[in-house]
Amino acid sequence: MKSLRWLALLIVPAVLAALPACSNKSNKLKVAFVSNNAFEFWKIAETGANDGADEWGDVEVEFRMPPRGTVEEQRKLIEDLLAKGVKAIAVSPNNVDSQIDFYREVNEKVPLLMVDSDVDETKDSSALEVRRCYLGTNNVEAGEAVGELLKEAVPDGGKFVIFVGKLDVLNAQQRREGVCVALAGGRKKAADELKKVVSNKYPARFGKFQLVDTITDDADQATCRKKVDQTLAKDKQKELSAFVGLWAYNPPAMLEGVKVFEKGSRLGELALIGFDENEETLQGIKDGHIFGTVVQSPYKFGKESVKIMAALARGDDSYLKKYNPDKNGRIWVPHRVITKKNVERFHEELKRLKGS
Repeated sequence: MKSLRWLALLIVPAVLAALPACSNKSNKLKVAFVSNNAFEFWKIAETGANDGADEWGDVEVEFRMPPRGTVEEQRKLIEDLLAKGVKAIAVSPNNVDSQIDFYREVNEKVPLLMVDSDVDETKDSSALEVRRCYLGTNNVEAGEAVGELLKEAVPDGGKFVIFVGKLDVLNAQQRREGVCVALAGGRKKAADELKKVVSNKYPARFGKFQLVDTITDDADQATCRKKVDQTLAKDKQKELSAFVGLWAYNPPAMLEGVKVFEKGSRLGELALIGFDENEETLQGIKDGHIFGTVVQSPYKFGKESVKIMAALARGDDSYLKKYNPDKNGRIWVPHRVITKKNVERFHEELKRLKGS
C-alpha cells in the first residue's frame, strides 16, 4: 500500500501539470486553411499561417493540403473541418464555378476567404456572398508580366506552348489571359484571338507570337513531364520558340524534359518562362536555362489570411478594412519578376522564410 501511495504522489502532479496546457490549447480560436494541391508553394504558405497564428497568440490553424488536389478532396476536407468546429476557413479553390452553392453555404456558417484563386465575378455577381474576401495576386497582371518576359526572351516572336495544371481554376485562366494580352499589346488587340483560346481553338496569334496549345496535366508534375516529352517529340521541325509554365511545378518539369531530350540539344534554344519560386526554377535561372519567373508571396497568403480569419471569426470587420479591399472584396498581394539579375537576392529571402 505504501508503494501505491508513492506512485500516486508521482502520477497525480504530472497529470495536473499537463491539464493547463491541454485546456489552453482547447480554448484557442481554431481556423483552417485548405490549399488546392500539396506542392512546395503551399508549404511556404503554411509557415506564414503558423506565424500569423503565433502573432495572435490565442489562435490555432489547421493547414490541409489535398494530395491529389481534386474538388472532392477539398470539399471533404472543408466538411471535416466544419465538423471539428473551426470558426473560419481560407481556401484556394479548384473549379470554383461548380462549387458556388457549396461555398456560399460554408460562408453562411463561418467566414470564408479565397486565396490565390477566386470567384469569377463576371459569372457570379454575388462574390461577396460566396466568400468574405479574396487575398492574393492579381493573376491577369502577373500573367502580363510573364508575357513581357517572353517578349524579352524571344524578341523576334515565334510559336510557344503554355503548360498549366488545370483550366477550371480561375488563376490559370487569368494568367493565360494576361500572357496573351501582353503579347498582343493590349486587351482590345487580344480580344478576338482570346475567344479562340477560351474555346480551345489553336493556333492563336498575339502580336509576333502564336500560342500553339495550352497543355494541362491535372496538377501532376509527372504527367506534365510526360507531356513536355511528347511536345518536344512532335516538334520535329523545331518550330517552337518557348515553353511557358504557369503553375509552380511546371517550369521544373519543362526544364527536366528539355535537358534530357536529344541529350539537351534544345537547351538554350527554347526559352523557358516560369511562374512561382520552385527551388529548381530558381536554380534554372541561376544556370541560365530558365529566362525568368513571376513569383507571388505564399508566405503573406498564409500569414495575412489567418490574421483576417481570426478577426472575422470574432466579429471584427474593421480589421479587414485595414487591407483596403476593392468593391468585390479583393486584396491584392503584389507579384515580383525574378531574372538572373535578382535571383540570388530573392533566393536568400526565400531561404529565410523557409528557415533554411
